[in-house]
Amino acid sequence: MIVEQYHALWHVQPEIHYSSGLVIATLRALVADEEAGGSGLPQSAIALEVNRSPVLVTRLMKEMEAAGFVERGQGKFDHRQRAVRITAKGQAHLTTFDDLKASIGEQIFAYGTPEVWEQVTDCLEHVGAVLKSFGEARRQDASTAASLAPRNDG
Repeated sequence: MIVEQYHALWHVQPEIHYSSGLVIATLRALVADEEAGGSGLPQSAIALEVNRSPVLVTRLMKEMEAAGFVERGQGKFDHRQRAVRITAKGQAHLTTFDDLKASIGEQIFAYGTPEVWEQVTDCLEHVGAVLKSFGEARRQDASTAASLAPRNDG
């Protein structure tokens, strides 16, 4: 059951791209702005919020606008300068995503106690730290080898 829901969330949807972390982070930023009483965010603010380049955010906004998840304010300014707001379809998409993610999480945690999952998380963090140190050691070895290599300055 979990695998089928995961598959539906990430692979089967015709709008697969719209389940990506970047899209969800953008929708969350727009919701936060709306809840704070804002009237939308310019693309430059969205780029800062999701820590991506303005060029990438411009492409993303065009795609999200075409999908109906966001809308731009009206004005004579360049479309990149107009405030972007989340639409009802974008809100619904975010809610569906969060509900499905919570459902999957509940099913996963049903197989063990929180203590077991804490141990699993600790083990994964340890593995990540080991892999990171291994990668740093390899980079250091490569750097040392490059510095010791004979040079042909002739």
